[in-house]
Amino acid sequence: MPTGLPLALHAYSLISENIHVQKYAQNIMSISDLIRVSFIDKRFLIFLAVGVLNTFVGYSLYALFLALHLHYSLASLFATFLCVLFNFKSTGYLVFKNKQNNLIFKFVGGYTVVYFLNLIGLKIFDVFRVNMYLAGAVLLVPMAMTSFLINKNIVFK
Repeated sequence: MPTGLPLALHAYSLISENIHVQKYAQNIMSISDLIRVSFIDKRFLIFLAVGVLNTFVGYSLYALFLALHLHYSLASLFATFLCVLFNFKSTGYLVFKNKQNNLIFKFVGGYTVVYFLNLIGLKIFDVFRVNMYLAGAVLLVPMAMTSFLINKNIVFK
């Protein structure tokens, strides 16, 4: 059995090794928890897939309206308006298994919030003279996340 300084170094080594093992175990637990949650919450995975489709439709319309020389605020407004109907049916039915058409008003309210948040983001990019195609693309992820939270917690709860 070591004594003195070698004992202290040995104890430090064991403690240090234990801390690394604990951190490694926490990381593994975090990854496994993430995988388990992903498999359990199929609705979120379906939302992501439907979101890709909805995002493609929305951004395509936005880009089309920009190509038609509309101001970015109008391009975003028209794209959002047209997408609301498509997204209401695809998100409501495919993600939340809900066919209640009377929820369209809550859905429109949610999209109104998303529209104004998106418009604020576009304005910020415009101030910095960022290309509006790029600005719209950069805002896709935060707007999609905001939309999911609104739909999950307010519209289709």
